Amino acid sequence: MLWGVWHGLAQVYGFARIYDAKVASIAPLTARLDWCLCVAWFGAGMLYSPGRMALLLEAFYRSGGPLLPTAGVRLFQSAWGISTLAISLLFLTNTLRQWRRGQPSNPGKLWMMTISFGFWWYAMVGISNVVVGIALFEIFHDVQYLAIVWIYNRKRVDRARHVGAFMRFLFRRSGLMIGLYVGMVFAYGYVKLLADRIDQETVQRALFGFIT
Repeated sequence: MLWGVWHGLAQVYGFARIYDAKVASIAPLTARLDWCLCVAWFGAGMLYSPGRMALLLEAFYRSGGPLLPTAGVRLFQSAWGISTLAISLLFLTNTLRQWRRGQPSNPGKLWMMTISFGFWWYAMVGISNVVVGIALFEIFHDVQYLAIVWIYNRKRVDRARHVGAFMRFLFRRSGLMIGLYVGMVFAYGYVKLLADRIDQETVQRALFGFIT
């Protein structure tokens, strides 16, 4: 679960920096605030979800951790929430200051971060079922990543001359090609699922029977 949280916030942060790099918004303070905001909001989604907190505490106790007082846990949650609001305010202040200086952040970054944090909060806090919440955000996470890959390769095909024939065929301005791209993603997932369910001995027997 913690790996999924880390992976999700790292992806959002990476996309944020990519968006800003496209408009030359590369100030170190902006990058640090982007990172702090991702950590703060992803952490808040975990800490304010009763189901996720129960899992975290259970894992902590199973690993040999001492019993934590309820008041201490509540205090930590409150401190994290206040810190999240403070970081959000600093982020907005810096965004406004950069805009006044003529070095605004990419609007795409702001929309992406807002939607990502909002959906993370909904999946973690709004949905009581832990498995369903994590599954929903994983779907959102994958769709976000695959959309970025499609957009990147579309631009690459338009601008770069040294692109393979298959890349030029697949990443065209066509609804049919988008459907093919999505189909290939599902096919890859199915092949991986099938491979996980078939043991190595079965594969060896099938291959042996084929060649003999």
